[in-house]
Amino acid sequence: MSEIDLAPLVPALENFIPLGRAGLLPALHAAQKIYGWLPQEAAAEVAKNLKVPLADVHGVIEFYSLFYNEPVGRKIIRVCTDQACALKGADGILRHLCSHHGLEAGQTTPDLSLTIEASPCLGLCEQAPAALVDDKTETNIDLETGAYNLGRPQSIVAGSLRLLTANCGEGTTSLGKYGKYTAFLKALEMTPDSVVAEIKASGLVGRGGAAFPTGVKWEGAAKADGDQKYVVCNADESEPGTFKDRVLLLDDPNRLIEGMLIAGYAIGSDKGFIYLRGEYPYILPVLEEALAEARMRACSAKIFSTLASRLISKSASARARTSAGKRPRYSSPSRASEDFHGSSRRSQPPMACSINRLSSITWKRFSMFLLLLRRARRSIARSAPRSPLARNYSASLATWHSLESTKCRLESPCANF
Repeated sequence: MSEIDLAPLVPALENFIPLGRAGLLPALHAAQKIYGWLPQEAAAEVAKNLKVPLADVHGVIEFYSLFYNEPVGRKIIRVCTDQACALKGADGILRHLCSHHGLEAGQTTPDLSLTIEASPCLGLCEQAPAALVDDKTETNIDLETGAYNLGRPQSIVAGSLRLLTANCGEGTTSLGKYGKYTAFLKALEMTPDSVVAEIKASGLVGRGGAAFPTGVKWEGAAKADGDQKYVVCNADESEPGTFKDRVLLLDDPNRLIEGMLIAGYAIGSDKGFIYLRGEYPYILPVLEEALAEARMRACSAKIFSTLASRLISKSASARARTSAGKRPRYSSPSRASEDFHGSSRRSQPPMACSINRLSSITWKRFSMFLLLLRRARRSIARSAPRSPLARNYSASLATWHSLESTKCRLESPCANF
């Protein structure tokens, strides 16, 4: 094995050192970008600089499927073989690629030029079959004609009711086009308790299955003890057939940022994390640009982006541990505060919300949306008062997307918004 040159890694880690363990995931991504994989020497250097036990670093590397602890190809093709793509012939595409290059799925060519892998859902279901070629998407693959679309995936948005998707379908909406953060400015005219009360009155709930009331979650986070609180944005949609987050994140990132600002104001948080799945690497620069634009406009947001690569449960504890640079474990949501940065619930409680809920809160004017949501909830409840599905739908009306919490510091009155 050739000796690993650590010289390019040292400066690449400088920005993550102040974060400690919370900087582990982005630090490992930075290291893998340099070497193409994560050799032991690089893992040890990351552990030393971030002051994280080396065993913990290796545990994270071995858990996440997009981290590699052995050499892989300079180009990596990941063919989605989950349900939507499988129905469109993904297995045949994978076999064809492997046969053409003399490989089996999961193997690398001897000259390290190419690795081919079968992948779980890439969130490109409406454009199946799909693959991820390094950080670029390849969609609508036609094996017979050899045709495909390479690059940023198209956002296919239709329908007569366009509330959350009003800015979607025509590329990324800039802050200039998005306009002032009207909902956030409206929230600033209220007390944090009043914002929480509005959310509770709206009946807004989660869409992950448990339908947990958003207002109750915010109220609990607001009342929790602790000098430092966190908002965690769940930008990891992991179920096959779901791609709604991708559309909102790519086309309307400012809606996410505004929702995170409102959440941070309501619960008293000045820090947050965006938990972005590793299968969406092309979304990261879009988010970073939107955040930079927002900071330049009002110097109001202080938000970190974290790439995570393995699909895990929607447990609040799992999200908290991953955002803190730990390997997730499956446990009760009540443990989320203990799992974040290894802290107790009293010292650093985090709050996680979905893109659905945060996007819904911002549409279009804060009070108007909540009023319409309350009316819809009452109307559907009258028509089907005993139906849990009807109650869940009415309480989640227009929460078609999934945004979850953030890091916000209100360092200015945000007059420019």
